[in-house]
Amino acid sequence: FPSHDIDQLAGRAATVALLGRVSTLLVQSTQLAAASVRMPVGAYLKRFGKLMTGNLGWSDTINSDFIQRRIKQAPPIVRQAMTSLGTASRPNAITGAVRFLGNLLSGADGLFTGGTYAILLDWHRTQGAKMGLEGAELDAYAHDMAATITEEVAQPVRMANRSLMELTSTNPLAKVSWAYSSEARQKIALFFWSAKTAKADPAKFGKTAFLTFIIGGLVSQVLKNLWREAKGDDDEKKWSVERLTTATLAGPLHGIPLASEIMGNPGQLSSIAWLS
Repeated sequence: FPSHDIDQLAGRAATVALLGRVSTLLVQSTQLAAASVRMPVGAYLKRFGKLMTGNLGWSDTINSDFIQRRIKQAPPIVRQAMTSLGTASRPNAITGAVRFLGNLLSGADGLFTGGTYAILLDWHRTQGAKMGLEGAELDAYAHDMAATITEEVAQPVRMANRSLMELTSTNPLAKVSWAYSSEARQKIALFFWSAKTAKADPAKFGKTAFLTFIIGGLVSQVLKNLWREAKGDDDEKKWSVERLTTATLAGPLHGIPLASEIMGNPGQLSSIAWLS
């Protein structure tokens, strides 16, 4: 096929994937648990409670330069689908829906990542004060640490944090296929790194395992199942112990081509790279 046709096909594939990711709006809420990896459980729960009751400056962090930059950068599948809209011959209902959903997903990412940022910001203000920092110096320290750690634990959107396969692939379809892989790579890397240092910091290993497999696997699947039930899906097998156990193990791998299929939990586009 001519490269132009392949690019158009890749754009359509990204559009299909994006329209099929409405449940992601629910799953993105699990992002709020990410900050727990980098602070004591009690400190996290205290700040999470303050966040949920409007006492942690959530709206301020959403309007911060860091989060606004993140919203503009957008998750990779959103960027690819939005790019394809630029080649559309004329607007229609599909392009309108894609644009709306793309903006919604980017906004949801900013909303929940902003919550993580707010929790980390408050924690590091406390830590900085204990170090003797004050005023502008304390504020700069807290914002710098919160931004650095949010980049570490949140869904990667900056090019520097993206998957190597996504960045280096010259095949447009493979690019779409690998668009979900960066977060999987990131969370698995966090888990294995914490496993490597488990003897020195067993608490961090336990929290990272919880975030990776329970939040990223089991809880995400439960939210997806609830969404399916809301749409009228009456397949009771989705609540079986076997299915939920598989989701717990396969969830963190979701988005890596073939990995989810091997685990029996395939994604919409996760085999495109191999088929193309």
